Amino acid sequence: MDSQSAPKLVDVPDPVVVVRENDHPGRGCVVVLGQPRGGTSVVAGLCHLIGVRMGHDIDPSNMEAREFLGLVKHEDFRARFESALNELKFGTQLFGFKDPVAVDYWQRIADLVPDPLFVVVFRDPVAIAERQRLDGADLAESLYQVGLRQSALVRIVAETKFPTAVVSYERLLGDARTAYEQLSQFVTGRVSLRIAEFVHEAVRPHADMPSEINFLKIGARLGLVA
Repeated sequence: MDSQSAPKLVDVPDPVVVVRENDHPGRGCVVVLGQPRGGTSVVAGLCHLIGVRMGHDIDPSNMEAREFLGLVKHEDFRARFESALNELKFGTQLFGFKDPVAVDYWQRIADLVPDPLFVVVFRDPVAIAERQRLDGADLAESLYQVGLRQSALVRIVAETKFPTAVVSYERLLGDARTAYEQLSQFVTGRVSLRIAEFVHEAVRPHADMPSEINFLKIGARLGLVA
């Protein structure tokens, strides 16, 4: 045997895997689902760079639209959510929202969301629970809650009939450009190579948002409208 032969090539799993294809690219509501401290802020930021209207008043520290914050606490939650969604989608065909606990209330508002495109973010459960512990939560309780939400996310992926892509947060960190390109292809059916060149600036492990990474400023520099 030739000891100098080339090493065997190994297939590397993709950061984004399409479970159900999107039959209406460039149109619909992108629903970013995941968990608190689970990587949804970065994925929502990538959606912003892709051209998805993720809100009218976006908090750059977590890429959440302030107009949706706290609505679930109100008795008239459905009416408030529908009103905020109608304002968000006015004048555009591609919009979306990110809430790391939306999986908890999705069934309450599912019928209000037109043409949903699910982007479901998965991260190592221990990493999520540890980040929550650093925020003051009990580690064991966090692991329990993370497990419950993980199961709920898997059920949505398995049972929904709508276009769905799943994102590995760890794989995304290792190959941000591929993640952006695959997510953009799923959502819009195309990829901007100009924007792809800047993705490395927007995805860095352990970087603080918005002081070190600000998706809104990056988008503005690239000529995107928030």
